[in-house]
Amino acid sequence: MSRGYLRSALRGAALAGLLVAAAAGWAELRDAERFRLRTLLVHGGFTRVAPDEVYRAVQAQLGASFLAVDLTAARAAVEALPWVATASVRREWPGTLRIAFTEEVPIATWRDTGLVDADGVVFAEGAAGFPALPALAGPTGTAAEVLATFVEMQRAVSARGLELTRIEQSERRAWTVWFADGTQVRLGRRDALPRLARYASVAAPVVAPQAGHIDYVDMRYANGFALGWRASRPAAPARAAKNKERTDV
Repeated sequence: MSRGYLRSALRGAALAGLLVAAAAGWAELRDAERFRLRTLLVHGGFTRVAPDEVYRAVQAQLGASFLAVDLTAARAAVEALPWVATASVRREWPGTLRIAFTEEVPIATWRDTGLVDADGVVFAEGAAGFPALPALAGPTGTAAEVLATFVEMQRAVSARGLELTRIEQSERRAWTVWFADGTQVRLGRRDALPRLARYASVAAPVVAPQAGHIDYVDMRYANGFALGWRASRPAAPARAAKNKERTDV
């Protein structure tokens, strides 16, 4: 027997052995009993989300074995929980599934019931538990637009030491805002930001000393503004609007 023939025979035997080992290994991987999911680890803030909620969310995707877990579906199920912002799901050999998530951070309330995140997404109910947050309201589907407008408006008045606590956009797209002293300011549909700037520079110094007596300030005038008084109107109210013709309703 030649040496070349012997080498070929040995190579063939080694290859056959490798194929048998690979087949046996694959059979083991497919064996649900050998690779059962043993441990589920969950990491998160747990301020608003309980571990049991996460477990219940992924239970349907766990499957019969460690390798059968649908990672994409499990992540989607966790992210569907109201207070979860983002989630990740990964396998760790030999039988652990690790889930990590971050909780939503509300930055405003929406229509007196919902909570809004930094992207303008209404993610949960529970506004009553966050009375200090700015309040937003508007037509259905406009939360992101109203939030962006709130940020722009607050930036416009902050230099004057004013703080917005609520803004609303009506179905007719007219804007109304409220300040920390309780003053309501009607801005209308057009030129809302210039009118707000005019309020901050011209009307606010007039309104501030009498804020407790003023129901609203109407800035929808070309050359002035109008005051709506409460029942306890002072004896000598300030003169407000110079032009009684409103430019926008």
